[in-house]
Amino acid sequence: MPEQATVYQGVYLGPETTPGTAVPAIVKLATADIDIMPAVVRKARRSPGHKFATGVSRGKEMSTARVAGDAGYFDLAYLLESCIGISTKSVITAAKTWKWTWLPDPGCSDNYQTYTVEKGCGNIGARMPFGVISGLALRMTDSEVTLSGDAFGGIIQDAFTITTPTQDLPDIPIDPDSINVYMGTSSTNFVQLLRCTEATWTVGTRRAGKKTINREVRSFSFVIELAFQNTIQLTVELDAAGEAMMADLRANNKVWFKLDAIGPQIPDDTSKTYTLNIISPVRYMNTDRGDKNDMYGSTFDLEPMIDSVFGSGMKIEMTLPIDLVTNTTRLGVVYGLSGGGLIY
Repeated sequence: MPEQATVYQGVYLGPETTPGTAVPAIVKLATADIDIMPAVVRKARRSPGHKFATGVSRGKEMSTARVAGDAGYFDLAYLLESCIGISTKSVITAAKTWKWTWLPDPGCSDNYQTYTVEKGCGNIGARMPFGVISGLALRMTDSEVTLSGDAFGGIIQDAFTITTPTQDLPDIPIDPDSINVYMGTSSTNFVQLLRCTEATWTVGTRRAGKKTINREVRSFSFVIELAFQNTIQLTVELDAAGEAMMADLRANNKVWFKLDAIGPQIPDDTSKTYTLNIISPVRYMNTDRGDKNDMYGSTFDLEPMIDSVFGSGMKIEMTLPIDLVTNTTRLGVVYGLSGGGLIY
């Protein structure tokens, strides 16, 4: 057996039809890493009259995972399908480009995608069924756009032979110089923040696996949805725009946040580009002020709010040349790597 080097550890996703029933992981991620780890519950017992443990009780086992890496258009879409919920598809350009929209239900459950997650290389890998992305965060600065988050799943199968992927996702990063941040008075009236130096969009724990007293089930039995823990943090210069944000905080005004990224042109579709758009009705929660890397500014915490006309507390849209339902691009044409470059 060859040594286990970190450089070999690819990450593969298999969209499950039945949650918890493992499937081949046919999609290889391009920019995000998912580190899967066993979560084994053991409790040491010490009998009376003994100074050392005399036995160990065994509990249920599951898996946890960390999500990290650069933010890329394709990887982010797959992660949102699990964390936020199943998106809706609309055709932008026939047989070429689709718009995917995530609009969480304000009161009822959201359907979500579970994944079989495979990690490794060749026949030296591990597999985690019932994979759920439970939290995600995007952090944006002038030099990087990074992705982080959490996940959980069923019992890891070690010494697993990795599936040969049929969909090698392209490495299309969300570049720092492609992003704008706006604040507005409505969902259609926005003004760009020209002195925003850092923005973080976070979705906290969305779902949790619940264990039951049932010896036939060695891991969690089902998944429950939790309240949205969505927060936005903006660091801005304390100029006129910063003072206006402070006035909205004091007045407890409901305002609107928008983030959009415009990426490169989509191959074979000269009229379209990769895009990411996030909109939320928000209220300012708190702030601090002072030195922000040699800029005198403020960091504002924003809380997304439900809006009856908008119909949710957030809307996310992405333009991509991939069908997230069939996991194919260009009507079945598979992206891949050839000679160090992408082929379409």
